[in-house]
Amino acid sequence: MIQIQNTSHFAGIRIIGDVHSFRTLEEAIHKIVGEEGEYPIYESARLRALDFTKEFQSSCTGDREIVCIHHGLASEVVRSNQIAQQENVYIGFQSLWPEALFFTMVMNDFIKLYEKKVKHPAIDIVVSTIRQFQSGVYLCMEEMLSKQTYMRIINMIHRNNARFNQYITQYVDYLNTLYVELDKEKRKLNMILLVKRLSVKGRDYQEYKFKIMEEAREQNCSHDEIEVGKQTLSKIIW
Repeated sequence: MIQIQNTSHFAGIRIIGDVHSFRTLEEAIHKIVGEEGEYPIYESARLRALDFTKEFQSSCTGDREIVCIHHGLASEVVRSNQIAQQENVYIGFQSLWPEALFFTMVMNDFIKLYEKKVKHPAIDIVVSTIRQFQSGVYLCMEEMLSKQTYMRIINMIHRNNARFNQYITQYVDYLNTLYVELDKEKRKLNMILLVKRLSVKGRDYQEYKFKIMEEAREQNCSHDEIEVGKQTLSKIIW
């Protein structure tokens, strides 16, 4: 089972689980986003989503967090079954809120595309696995925000019917940079603005898109190949 928690300074979320749970979610993500070229207008978003799965892969090889949590069994059960181990070993990693929100929101697009290919999407295990992860992320938002702000954000995500086709995903890196510069309280206060920037391709996004497209034309390459500065996670006050 995967657990999702807010980090102490609200820089992002902490994702914890066992290897099996991580592998199951990783496989579901790969299935939901499709094969290379299957959804051409979503290729940039697909690649960004697959980048997110690399964190699961790194965690499974021990390159991220190792967390030991008490298994919760009563002492008499432990004694009667001669259980020597008092804790279960979990793995985990942290993700900045802009990154986690983009992934969570873009999954809605891919779920709609995937549901066209399966007979019973309402009970499909791949869809259920992704939805469970999304629910965990939403719960973290609910815990850190007022009820009114949380409902405004949920309505914004679904009412705006955000679409991430032909999305300039470097914009997420830009939002990561802006977000980590805020202090703890401002991160909470700016959550609704963050969701708006991701879900509505407003002036800020359009200006950033123009910049990336210009660089791509100058370098005679795809906009996906333009590299931008990324946050050094070890230096973030999580």
